Amino acid sequence: MKRLENWSVIGNNPYAPPECQTLHLHGNVFGHERHADGKSVRTSAIVGREGELIRTHSGSLYKLGEINPDYESIYSNAKKRLLARLPNALRKVEVIQ
Repeated sequence: MKRLENWSVIGNNPYAPPECQTLHLHGNVFGHERHADGKSVRTSAIVGREGELIRTHSGSLYKLGEINPDYESIYSNAKKRLLARLPNALRKVEVIQ
């Protein structure tokens, strides 16, 4: 499982309004097949989530580790806020007996 530590959310264009931004994650990746552990990366665009895992345009799933403390100091509860705004692909299924 890919994991991002020291992560933050970044947009793709500093001159576009927030509602027109494509969001990406930036942080130090661990468990990625193409990157050494600890490498600083920017993910492809965030497209949704599966529970607390973040899905990107490339199809990757990322577990969010510790947030970048500077980012958290500016955007408190950033993880909770991010998860709340993303569509969740995992749905509760009601079992009928």
